[in-house]
Amino acid sequence: MTPQKFIPSSIPPDLADLDQWVVWGNDPDSGKAKCPFNAEKGYKASSTDPSTWTDCQTALNAAKTSDLYFGVGVVLYAQDPFCGIDLDDCLDSRQQPKPWAVEIFRRFGETYAEISPSGTGVKFWCRASIPSSRVFKYGDGQVEMYSQSRYFTVTGNRWKTSTSEILDCQATVDWLQALDPKKKNEPVRLPDQIPKGIQHKTLISYAASLWAKNLDADEVRELTISASKRCQEVPPEQHAINIANWIIQNRRRGHSEEVKAKLNGNSPRDYTFVGEEAEPHEADEPDEAPLDFVPWPEPLSEAAFHGPIGDLCKIIEPETEADIAAVLFQAIVMIGNVFGRGVHFMAEGTPHFCNEFVGIVGATAKGRKGSSFGQVKSVINSIAPEWASKRTKSGLTSGEGLIFHVRDEIREIKQQKGQMVEVVTDVGEADKRMLVVEEELSSAIKAMSREGNTLSGVLRQAWDSPMVLAPMTKNNRITASHPHVSIIGHITRDELLKNLKAVENTNGNTNRFLWCCAKRARLLPFGGKPNQAALAEVAQRIDFAVGWAQTVKQEITFDAEAAEMWSIVYEQLGDIPGGTVGAILSRAEPHVRRIAMIYAALDRSAMIKAEHLEAALEIWRYSAASVQWIFGGTDSGESVQSKTADKIAKFIDSKPEGCSRREIGHHLGGAIKAPEVEYHLSQMLSNGKIVVRKEARTRKAVDFYFRA
Repeated sequence: MTPQKFIPSSIPPDLADLDQWVVWGNDPDSGKAKCPFNAEKGYKASSTDPSTWTDCQTALNAAKTSDLYFGVGVVLYAQDPFCGIDLDDCLDSRQQPKPWAVEIFRRFGETYAEISPSGTGVKFWCRASIPSSRVFKYGDGQVEMYSQSRYFTVTGNRWKTSTSEILDCQATVDWLQALDPKKKNEPVRLPDQIPKGIQHKTLISYAASLWAKNLDADEVRELTISASKRCQEVPPEQHAINIANWIIQNRRRGHSEEVKAKLNGNSPRDYTFVGEEAEPHEADEPDEAPLDFVPWPEPLSEAAFHGPIGDLCKIIEPETEADIAAVLFQAIVMIGNVFGRGVHFMAEGTPHFCNEFVGIVGATAKGRKGSSFGQVKSVINSIAPEWASKRTKSGLTSGEGLIFHVRDEIREIKQQKGQMVEVVTDVGEADKRMLVVEEELSSAIKAMSREGNTLSGVLRQAWDSPMVLAPMTKNNRITASHPHVSIIGHITRDELLKNLKAVENTNGNTNRFLWCCAKRARLLPFGGKPNQAALAEVAQRIDFAVGWAQTVKQEITFDAEAAEMWSIVYEQLGDIPGGTVGAILSRAEPHVRRIAMIYAALDRSAMIKAEHLEAALEIWRYSAASVQWIFGGTDSGESVQSKTADKIAKFIDSKPEGCSRREIGHHLGGAIKAPEVEYHLSQMLSNGKIVVRKEARTRKAVDFYFRA
């Protein structure tokens, strides 16, 4: 069986610029797989001989044109700053990190990573140095670490959370090395001799580097004192203890100049936190209750990517910077609007159609919310070009304005030739479908708050799909029969919480929206290029579903299996928390049924089946988790834009070594009460602006906060 070709379409610029490339294939002599070859001459390449390497483009061309080669690779060389981390057998059958690898993936963050040719491993590229290559068993896999004399295959099958940047990960590499069971048993050696004249700096450098050994506090003290005793003409033993304590409390890694600058020139008693009065270094941190913050929602599971809409998202995902959750949510809303008022279900005598509202909420302005809409819109345009050009609008400012775009014809009594006759003065809109796309949803929210504005009430009516839509104003003569209105709005979390009044959370507007957290998934400097043939095939399947939904015009019911599932989950959907979050989640049941109906219609099924309901429940799970992340904690009445939050953020930014809650309190001068500090820290953790780690810098382990 011929192995699969791995020809990357995009390579990180830092790697592409290297003249250290090879091609790889099977060795005809030994049968060894993934043997490196010189791309120009075809002889075996060596990871220690630069004359056997070529530039990136030469290697790519050779791999594309020759059947002997299955891919390209780049050699790690002592003169470049890169380190390669290879996690063998770290992915499970669902292409998710195995439990033992989860923390490693988290710590390496967004640095460039890609799935290996086997499909079960992942390689991380980073900027870091290691004393020597290291290979050790971990979990049921293996960790390999190299910085020279080794070549790594480059597949271009980028890991979903990585970017095209190769980041500085020295701290994570040091941490990873410490996981090696052999390294844990290696004794830490003191220098055999410390020259006279530089005793103080030598001791400082040695103490400052001990954290790279991942030693505990007692080991740091013991080794620093031992080093002090070997130095000549240094201050008493207490001097070494103070240095060790300062290192423990501030936990700065390596021989950094900042650590040395702090230590040099200070007397033994001065090794304490900047900005604080000196105090006994053995003093414990106060007891602290863990902060209660809402993490970013867990990614959508495979259940949500059912049918043609799921296949569409899978084609788009690797070729867009947008969050795949935002792509899927907006695809559901767009397709539901194209369906129109054909398929429906009945709930207590009220018909529900396929129209939905969605709010895409980013942690920052760079959440790529707009690109998530554009990718799907281009596909829908090919299916329903007239709908795309005439039935998609923007600019929500008033209820009357919304109704105008789905209005009925207007007739008036006028005098003609001496007689009073009824004439049509406005032909209205024959197509009652309308998708409103607000890339600045904050503008619509602000409009709702104006006195006399009818937008809030009309939006609630529009989601309910009434027989007639009309504003409650005495002079209004514009009405809309059988409207089918859907809304997509984009906004950042801070903008939403700043502009959305509490009344809007409880008056039924926000609970008519599906809320979806979104953030940039990857960096694509030159954009993505989805497979056009695959997109055309999926577009055709969606087109068939649109024709079916608009023709059958029937009620969508549950089949036997889905009905049994629904009877079980119905009670659970109604079990919601109190407060703002509960108010926003109070329409779970109709949301889930509408989404399940859209999935069923896409399969051209007159019944909601188990797989359709499972997909809808997964969409709702992610939406409910998004609501928790967006609105959790807002009942305290605090503002995420307060000056206190800004002060805390700036203080944490100024402390790359991390700071404790006590330090933050001291910095604020005691004027801000602890509950308010804890609230702001919780919000910043939820936003992903900071991270927290529990560390024992004194005799008690407490939380330390770092900028993300």
